[in-house]
Amino acid sequence: MCLLLASPATRDHDWVVAIADRMAESWDGSYEDSGSVSDESSYYARLHIEPIYDSFLCPLTKQVMRDPVTIESGQTFERAAIEMWFNECKESRRRPICPMTLKELKSTELNPSIALRNTIEEWTARNEAVQLDKARKSLNLGSPENETLGSLKYVQHVCQKGLSRHIARNAGLIPMIVSLLKSTSRKVQFRALETLRIVAQEDSECKEMLAEGDTLHTVVKFLRHERSKEKEEAVALLYELSKSEALCEEIGSVNGAILILVGMSSSKSENITTVENADRTLENLEVCENNIRQMAEYGRLRPLLTQILEESQEANISCRCLYAGEDPTNRKYFPECCTSPLPLILRYLDMKETCLVETDNNQIPGKAEFWSPIEEKFTRTLGNWRKFVPLEECFNLEYLSL
Repeated sequence: MCLLLASPATRDHDWVVAIADRMAESWDGSYEDSGSVSDESSYYARLHIEPIYDSFLCPLTKQVMRDPVTIESGQTFERAAIEMWFNECKESRRRPICPMTLKELKSTELNPSIALRNTIEEWTARNEAVQLDKARKSLNLGSPENETLGSLKYVQHVCQKGLSRHIARNAGLIPMIVSLLKSTSRKVQFRALETLRIVAQEDSECKEMLAEGDTLHTVVKFLRHERSKEKEEAVALLYELSKSEALCEEIGSVNGAILILVGMSSSKSENITTVENADRTLENLEVCENNIRQMAEYGRLRPLLTQILEESQEANISCRCLYAGEDPTNRKYFPECCTSPLPLILRYLDMKETCLVETDNNQIPGKAEFWSPIEEKFTRTLGNWRKFVPLEECFNLEYLSL
């Protein structure tokens, strides 16, 4: 019986093809919009005014190169892709070979192809200028839905590239995208919210533009939707905007914003990402005292408790437990659910352990003297604070009945 064995060259070729196909399928950062539906992709592709030349494409990823490098064989690849290729060779215990010629390489040195990179960048800039102009014409309420969705997706694509992050703002597209929040199409509303979040990332000027007019009020309205994708994206957008301290007061001043966010942050029915974004947004909003007051009114007391503790520390009041010489905030004495310093101290007092108060002049005042400024703060901030049930759950009122 005659056995036909594959030659080493054939085995190398099959291995190369398998690895290259896997890299092309899994490569992140595609130039085209592979994730959109077919009609959007078709519209998106038609935006190109110049063809993508073969020399611009990496043989491994099949995508336009951003950092082209040439190897010993004279072939050019995307830097990250060929580095990954060499790593595959190493892990497979193979000598490094060129994935195009299959010839063994004596060196894995990468030489930047500066001329090609400059040509690609010029080509990209020319295309982007015309593409954005075409996209601009579709960013209005009267355009067909698929064209609007395609244009928004293109704006996202451009802004997610490091060097072009501010292009939407510079091109005057922000007001046009904001206007799409009032579209009758839920798909367009969702894509507009998503696009605004992307263009606002790491762009303080864009965030400030979104605080103008009634944009924040419009975004907050989406929070009232019942379990919708628009609601989830609106929370993500507010979280991004809340990273700017200048906008925190503006967000907190929108009627119902903090109330809804407090409810969402403790919701059992929302998905975990939405709950986390609502909670993180509230944490960012804590830079404004008026926001802290609103949160306390709606049952989120931790920011106010933390603020009181910080003010007490500024007044040179410190609480130290004399039991075993330990700090009362030592977590080993308290349940895991206690995560902020003041509730820990209060819980410790409620456990009836011996706790004295020290001041810088070594005087030991009584409990009433320690808690008086705290009750005063609650009264000043919340008025009749005893009406708030969550407060009674956090405190043992025996220590506050002065």
